[in-house]
Amino acid sequence: MSKRENRAAAAEFGEMAGVDFDEFTRQAPVRLLLAIARYAEPIDTTVLQFADETHPLFQQQRARLQRAVRHAWQLGGAEHRRKITEVVRHYRD
Repeated sequence: MSKRENRAAAAEFGEMAGVDFDEFTRQAPVRLLLAIARYAEPIDTTVLQFADETHPLFQQQRARLQRAVRHAWQLGGAEHRRKITEVVRHYRD
């Protein structure tokens, strides 16, 4: 992904969410982070432990989930970021 595409994707997300992606991950509910984490490639095993909402570490490991989501955003290409943005847009509507 070129720097121009990176900036365009970040700007599009910022316009939609009102904050940059890192700040968004700090504020987003866990359910939305889990929905976005489905696009993590490769899937980080820290995300898999959150598949069950009753897992004892569901809330305690939020920081690890945020890092996995941010990592997915950073590594993904333009199409990957559009999918993540679409998940967030759908959630906000």
